Amino acid sequence: MANPKTVKIFCEKYQGIVHPSPLFVTCEDSIEFKAINTALTIFFPKEKLFVDEKPYMKLDPQQEKYPRVGKVTLKNKKALENLNFKIPGSYPYAVYCENMNDFAEGNSSPSMIIED
Repeated sequence: MANPKTVKIFCEKYQGIVHPSPLFVTCEDSIEFKAINTALTIFFPKEKLFVDEKPYMKLDPQQEKYPRVGKVTLKNKKALENLNFKIPGSYPYAVYCENMNDFAEGNSSPSMIIED
């Protein structure tokens, strides 16, 4: 299995950044989201893209309440096509930063592009 793709989320006083965005992935890839300096929540409007179908995940770099790193894995191409997802396709998600009380930016809005 290939190494997971990594997305780092930095949230400063007035700006939150998701890097990289867009994120290029293929079916069955794993993606690790890392909270760098604040607790955050990642929202996945199309949770059925993922094996465990999480609509959101909470992360905390201090690991006080939640893990620092969260991982999701995309379903295989046949499963996604059976659910009417278009491959290739672009799928946005959102990141809420606790310390800013606002959403992070990342190529307005962060997205993952699933390639064939």
